[in-house]
Amino acid sequence: MLPRVAASATRCAAKARAPDGTSTHPLKGSNTKQVIDLVKEKVKTIRLPNGVRIVPYYDQADLVERALGTVSEALKEAALLIVVVLFLFLWNFRSAFIVLCSIPISVLIACSMMGRYGISANLQSLGGLAIGIGMMVDGSVVMVENIFRRLAEDRPAPADRLHHVLTAAREVARPVSTAVLIIIVVFLPLFTLQGIEGKLFAPMAFTISFAMFGSLLVSLFLVPALSTWLLSGRLSEKDSFLVRGLKWGYGPVVRAPARIPSRWGSSPWVSWPPPSRPFRSSAPNSYPSLRRARSTSGSR
Repeated sequence: MLPRVAASATRCAAKARAPDGTSTHPLKGSNTKQVIDLVKEKVKTIRLPNGVRIVPYYDQADLVERALGTVSEALKEAALLIVVVLFLFLWNFRSAFIVLCSIPISVLIACSMMGRYGISANLQSLGGLAIGIGMMVDGSVVMVENIFRRLAEDRPAPADRLHHVLTAAREVARPVSTAVLIIIVVFLPLFTLQGIEGKLFAPMAFTISFAMFGSLLVSLFLVPALSTWLLSGRLSEKDSFLVRGLKWGYGPVVRAPARIPSRWGSSPWVSWPPPSRPFRSSAPNSYPSLRRARSTSGSR
């Protein structure tokens, strides 16, 4: 990549549109930021006559740096909000810490795969990380919650802790994998885009898919291992004040349909499908009349 960028910078620097101005354009597929940096280094080596100086009138490096700075700030703010929300719902520092560890490791896996497939850290790719940072913790939250619940209910001995953790992980491994794979499959049509559409949306789709694949690996392999080490001692399931408030408001809403009377004497929401006895009660009465009608017509 670097020789190609250097060649493009050297070639573009020689294109003069007017005696008093030059314009540089990176080649297709090159990194704009690297081209600009190489052009600036090349300009420093040029010996100019007295009274002549080079003044840039449009520099895309400022735009790229501001865009990357905005996305980086969004990533930091999103990570902070995730920490707060996780602690408010899980109400356990160790569980929240395990889930929080999945974010940087998933991002690291995504960046490694981006470098492997030649996807640069541009506005679209980093924007994909900002979009997917909230989805990265979904599988880890489900895994930690199920492991915590089983350990709190069974209270196994230290020698049996690993067995209970693996059992709890197997219980939710399939739904977690299915949920993550569905998200990745949704972005498959974006991988085939060409032209301007492909340049705009393909890096974002690849980055989100890489991050979700990394989060799946973390939730299936790293989270059970961390839970075995960190979720030790006596555990008890305690809801936070936020969860208690949500349950207090959610309970009456769920029980309300059960109080609605139905034509069969109970709520259709409780017993469904409805009993078929009312329809059977009228059937025996109709059969004799039908037989009498057939016998009468036969005698005639």
